[in-house]
Amino acid sequence: MRKYRTIAFAALMGAALSASHGWAQDADDDDDQPAAAATTTAAPASGEKEQITRASKDVPELILGTKEDQFTANQKDFELIAGQGYRWKISAAGGLEYKFVTDLFRNVWMNQIVI
Repeated sequence: MRKYRTIAFAALMGAALSASHGWAQDADDDDDQPAAAATTTAAPASGEKEQITRASKDVPELILGTKEDQFTANQKDFELIAGQGYRWKISAAGGLEYKFVTDLFRNVWMNQIVI
């Protein structure tokens, strides 16, 4: 019985002392200054920090591909605020099906997906 206690204690200590998981919010940079080339969606004119509201805000439409180049996007950078609701239309102008990295939608709640 003493042997099982030692093994259980060692397993418990190993789990407690192991490296903790990193979360997306740990490296959140919402409060940093945006890059000069970054495109903002609805930045306030006075330069003050944008407030989170209950109403969802519109993000410019993301159009993937064109008839000439199927691997291009109309806009590369989007500045979003954590905790704010957004409406984002994503459409494809090229003739391909597109696949997103799963990390993009890991912490996203979707109300409607239209195909």
